[in-house]
Amino acid sequence: MKLARPALLPVILALLTGVALTTALDLWLARLQLRQGQARLAQTARLMTVQLEARVQRFDETLRALRGAFIANPELDRATFAAMLDQHNFLTRQPGFLMLTFVRHVPAADLAAYLAGLAAVEGLDPDSLQARPPGARPAYYFTDYIYPSNTATRRYVGYDIAAQRDTLQFIGFIRDRNLALFSAPLRFTQLKGQPLGYALYYPVYQRGMPLDSVAERRTAFKGLLVIAFRSNDIFDWVEDQLPGGASMALWDTGHSLAPGARTAPVLLGRRGERGAAEVHAEALADLPGRQWRAVLDAPAGGQGDRLWVWLLGGSMTVALAILAARRHPAPAAVPLEPAIPLAPSHAEPDFGLALLQAVDMVSEMVVVRDASHAIVYGNRAVRQRFETPQLPLLGRRDALWSASELVLLAGPVEKRVLQRGMDDGREYHYAVTLLPLREPAGYSVTMARDISRGRARDLELTGQLQRLTELLDVACDWHWTQDAEHRLTGLSEPYFQKKQIDMTQLLGRRYWEFSDGGISSAQWEAHKRTLAQQLPYRDFVFVLELDQHRVVVSLSGRPCYDPAGRFTGYRGVGRDVTAARQAQEALLLEKTRTDAILDALADGVVTTDPHGLVQYFNPVAAALLGWTEDETLGKPIERCLMMVDVETRLPLPSLPRQVLGADGPGHRQRKGVLLNKFGLTFSIHESVSRITDPADRMLGVVVVLRDETHWVGGEGDTL
Repeated sequence: MKLARPALLPVILALLTGVALTTALDLWLARLQLRQGQARLAQTARLMTVQLEARVQRFDETLRALRGAFIANPELDRATFAAMLDQHNFLTRQPGFLMLTFVRHVPAADLAAYLAGLAAVEGLDPDSLQARPPGARPAYYFTDYIYPSNTATRRYVGYDIAAQRDTLQFIGFIRDRNLALFSAPLRFTQLKGQPLGYALYYPVYQRGMPLDSVAERRTAFKGLLVIAFRSNDIFDWVEDQLPGGASMALWDTGHSLAPGARTAPVLLGRRGERGAAEVHAEALADLPGRQWRAVLDAPAGGQGDRLWVWLLGGSMTVALAILAARRHPAPAAVPLEPAIPLAPSHAEPDFGLALLQAVDMVSEMVVVRDASHAIVYGNRAVRQRFETPQLPLLGRRDALWSASELVLLAGPVEKRVLQRGMDDGREYHYAVTLLPLREPAGYSVTMARDISRGRARDLELTGQLQRLTELLDVACDWHWTQDAEHRLTGLSEPYFQKKQIDMTQLLGRRYWEFSDGGISSAQWEAHKRTLAQQLPYRDFVFVLELDQHRVVVSLSGRPCYDPAGRFTGYRGVGRDVTAARQAQEALLLEKTRTDAILDALADGVVTTDPHGLVQYFNPVAAALLGWTEDETLGKPIERCLMMVDVETRLPLPSLPRQVLGADGPGHRQRKGVLLNKFGLTFSIHESVSRITDPADRMLGVVVVLRDETHWVGGEGDTL
């Protein structure tokens, strides 16, 4: 179609409009993609720092538990120390560390005797154990116990960790304040390559001594529990969270609560692919007395991800141009509506004084710092907590709760801080929030809330949950949940992992869908009726067959309901009773075999319980006595067994009763005449023996009746 010259204008305008709109959409999507990538990377950085803090928290709890062991057992030796950690499977439950040591505080007066004893126990050359640097010091600190003990860690046996003045100052700070703190970055000089790493120190005090003042803590100080790890170990804690194509750098900011551990910022290492980075994120990890910064860089996404925008925009532009060419629309002016004038704003009242009064009255502690990190404001709560006549609050530049107070914040930071009071020695838990201010530049606000009571409740609930879990592990092999349709929705893993059973075969299915379970259809129907009526049940036993596994299980369950009273399913416990079933079957088989043997004997056999009540007699005994099984079982043996003297025909005392007596012999025998139920007499050799268990507890007696003559009539004539 040939267009007239004046018609080219709308076509050109349509093409330019389409290109402009497509370009704008591409730029908007690029910015959106960048913001999303930035948000994801920031979330990943925060997740990594949370994982770092959680891992360190677990190490801190482990050291606290070990300190309790030292307090409970002041004579704890290195063998018990290692056995206790092995028993708790520490290497598997807390991986990612180099070694855990007990560093003993050795006064100078005891130095020679201690080194001689250590060399004798460890089989070392006494000359290799010496204080560094040589010379008199008030006290020395030697690595005494080491776990795990291997070629690398044994190089530190008898190692004097306090070789530097800064280290002595750092140990004294920990000892005087009873705090668990991180060391400054250190080199493991005894290891190949001298890798960079850290150590977490926890003070240990002697049992029963007061710790209320600094002087008392120095007197009671026994040593340090130290857990050390290399910088490579730290990256292993979080490297699996690093996105593809991203890189991570971990820095030590250099800030520390202890004066002897403050350093310049140190790069601990980098991981990941270092390429062109479009998004950048940072997050702080607050550790006990130390702070790390995780720096992540990653691409936000390639241009190819937005190719569809240009394809769609180009198609729509061409379509718009064709439509404009066909219609030859005349340009029309579109009048713009006049802007609505805004009313002049009223002058806002000054709320500064009222705001300060309100902040001063709140129970939370609020601190404002200037760009040099000096405190310029603190409300009443923080003044009561930290201010003393000798140490005013305003102007202080040290951290009150966290090292994050002394760095330039990129955004809000929330922390949980454990602090020990210098006056009373109590542990205080705080929820700390740090906020950077836009104006004035560099200012920050720190808000802290005492959550010690809530923390105590949380610890109590955690302890109760742990005790419940331990009791549950002892009482059953696994626990399970079912939905309202009786399909399995959850199973605890340890039992199935130990048996190498794939749990996915069970989840989403009902028990009766696997096999008949080795029970009758009537038993299954009875169980289904119990479930339909939403009744609890106990010890429902059937056979579960999975792959090559055949397990006899016993289930117990109770119905569950939501807050509205609607039935949601069952939850309960399961036990593997395969061994008990096999033992029961073996016992039944052995009983059957024994009964067959006894039934085949030519002698009469009767057994009783410890009270002399009949439990069993074989067919020969039944024929001799003349009594049926229903008439004798559970009855005293004297009722069916009556022996008389051969000559006088007077009743003889019960031989089983004599053996059953506490002081009776273990075995007795005699000859006599048996008078049975029908008045018939037999010349019997009666033998009675005691039945005992492996602990020599009496279980009853066994009576053997041997018929030595033919039947004899009432007058003694032989028949």
